[in-house]
Amino acid sequence: YFGGPDGVRQQRVEGGGTVVLHIVGRALEPIARPIVGFILRDALGQNLFGDNTYLAYRDDPRTMAAGDPFHAILQFQLPYLPLGTYTIAPSIIDGTQQSHVQLFWIEEALILTVNQSPVRIGAIGVPMRVRSVVQAQ
Repeated sequence: YFGGPDGVRQQRVEGGGTVVLHIVGRALEPIARPIVGFILRDALGQNLFGDNTYLAYRDDPRTMAAGDPFHAILQFQLPYLPLGTYTIAPSIIDGTQQSHVQLFWIEEALILTVNQSPVRIGAIGVPMRVRSVVQAQ
């Protein structure tokens, strides 16, 4: 679910803003090197972007025993998305980015609907922070 770092759920998220994706679950079996992540897809099923916990724990992996609950908190800046419907597919794998076993995957766990957007071309819009506009001399 989307929410704040405090865990409070949010019904709306906005492109260009910082969002927090909470992925909550329980290990069904021991996991030596858990990696929790997600992919955001458009209505055609195309992967637009995603990320996971690998880099945060690459050098000091956390382990999970069978039955252990977990709560992954992934914070990122949501790009602007064109009008339409998008889905988020969270997952958990065991291993590394290069060599792993897929343990759990949920297609369309969250559905986002974009009703307003500044994006007119392209798959996503990058939130821009204008530093200055000056007249050339």
